[in-house]
Amino acid sequence: MKRILLILAVVATVMSCSRDEDHNYSAIENLIGQWELQSRILNDTDPQPTDDAKFIFRDDNDIRDFKGLFTLESNDTSSGTFKITNNGNVMEFETSNGITFSYEYILNTATLVLGYANADGDVVKETWIKTSNFID
Repeated sequence: MKRILLILAVVATVMSCSRDEDHNYSAIENLIGQWELQSRILNDTDPQPTDDAKFIFRDDNDIRDFKGLFTLESNDTSSGTFKITNNGNVMEFETSNGITFSYEYILNTATLVLGYANADGDVVKETWIKTSNFID
């Protein structure tokens, strides 16, 4: 009888122990979602007008890499792929029609700051606010 109770106790203990599940977290998880343009500043001093722009970031088929898909909805809509470079603070974009561009970025929980030099050589910094973690 003691042996049966011991076996039952061991089986119950083994069955009740939870095993950590393998979670599939995306390498770009904090970027995934919808972002709306909050502000645009030229050369760190001159506020610029903003339009109703939205960036939408999605994961690609490999959640382990630092690559994903984007859609930029503004006056024109463009989409394509992006990746975070080995430098860690540069995002490189390639649109579906082959145009490439790069932004330096700073990512906080709900704020994304993108910096780039425009055609005149001025430094533009855009602040984007995350409005949704979920994408249709």
